[in-house]
Amino acid sequence: MNENESWLSIADRRKLIGKGQAGSVIRNLLLDLHKAHENEIENRKNELFPGKQRLTQADQNRLKVIDTEWRQLKKILSDVFHVNLYVHDFDSQFHNFISVDVLDLFKNPVTQEKERNISSKRDLMVEGSGFLQWLSVFALALDKNNNILLLDEPDAHLHSSLQSLLLEKLEKICEENNKQVLMVSHSSDLIKLIDYQKVLHVENSKAEYLKNKEEKVLVLEGLGSKYFPLLDSIVEHKKVLLVENASDTRTLKCLCEKSGKVWPENLVEWVTNKKHKERKTLIIELNQKILQETGSPIIAYSLRDLDDNNYSTTNIHLFDNGQNEQRDDSGEHVIMKYRTLRRREIENYLIIPEAISRYIVSNCRNPEIPKDVNSVKDYLIGEHGLVIPETFKLSDRASNTEGLFVKDVKPVLTGINSYFRVKFNREEYINSINSNEICDDLVTIIDEIIEVCGTN
Repeated sequence: MNENESWLSIADRRKLIGKGQAGSVIRNLLLDLHKAHENEIENRKNELFPGKQRLTQADQNRLKVIDTEWRQLKKILSDVFHVNLYVHDFDSQFHNFISVDVLDLFKNPVTQEKERNISSKRDLMVEGSGFLQWLSVFALALDKNNNILLLDEPDAHLHSSLQSLLLEKLEKICEENNKQVLMVSHSSDLIKLIDYQKVLHVENSKAEYLKNKEEKVLVLEGLGSKYFPLLDSIVEHKKVLLVENASDTRTLKCLCEKSGKVWPENLVEWVTNKKHKERKTLIIELNQKILQETGSPIIAYSLRDLDDNNYSTTNIHLFDNGQNEQRDDSGEHVIMKYRTLRRREIENYLIIPEAISRYIVSNCRNPEIPKDVNSVKDYLIGEHGLVIPETFKLSDRASNTEGLFVKDVKPVLTGINSYFRVKFNREEYINSINSNEICDDLVTIIDEIIEVCGTN
């Protein structure tokens, strides 16, 4: 980074960046972002308030919420480093060098709003290398002249906590600003955080995206780092969903989104056929270790199928044999919630004639195949002996038929293939279910999982 930085054309900047001297153009990037912001605000002001000489406080508040790249950068610096930037006016007719200052931020104890501490004003040059490296990356990422960024180890020399924040903020910028980033990194801490599908592994002359978590383990071992995806994720998020099949999670997630709710991103799936009692022993031991290492407890949501067990082993709250939750040794923290379905399997909640009919209509082009709801009901009764009442959403047996609870209904779903001559796809079918058709038990489970994951 140069002590003094003159204005440069875009061609000159790209030449320096290509030479690995991005720091020498950082003030240029900041000046452009700031000018673009001021122009955008001025244009929007003229659009929203044409001819208006004096803006009210309400008018000014409307302008304050307009999203610009400059404001995105300021938000990032405020969140991570608790500083603001001040770009001095620049006019090539009067100025030789671009000047940018850094100001510390503090919270006003009365208004709780962050304000500038003018006494902390200092030139950008005196900041630490980590901050300047971070600033260069995000100024380039937010520059409208750059749609694709090739970053060579932008995480180098950054603390692991800053590396994770760098990745998180970059991904957000890519999504919101339609950018693409290809980043080279040898940081095992950073690679652990990235979905294996986004990791391009380069070895000798071959480059391929990783196909599964096992390949990611091998890559990290090659960097001299041990990686256990499931355990590392649990240590990081401390929210665990114990299910018997991965398809159960996919079903719940899809129905959650169909109902207009947000599936938690901090939830770690653990597929296991073990019973609640065995899961409890595992979670108690795991919690003790993680609490000891991190100071924070974990919480697991354990969901099991009813299978061939007696209906009375679960209740309207899905408590398993009356058991609701498990606390740690201190009794202070709930570390596991027990839940057992009231029907044989999660598939028993998916036999919905109206949804099946909609799926067939969308996927079967043969006009000779009957696709109406009554034809679906005829199939369910004639082929599988299943009568689906209007009260199918309820999960007490008094409101439903016995077969809907105890029958293995997987053949019912797969049988749609041959009977209606349509290729049946479980995930696509679930998308045909309307939010008002989701069974009560599944609504209970989804709401509880969201609540668990919102617990600190």
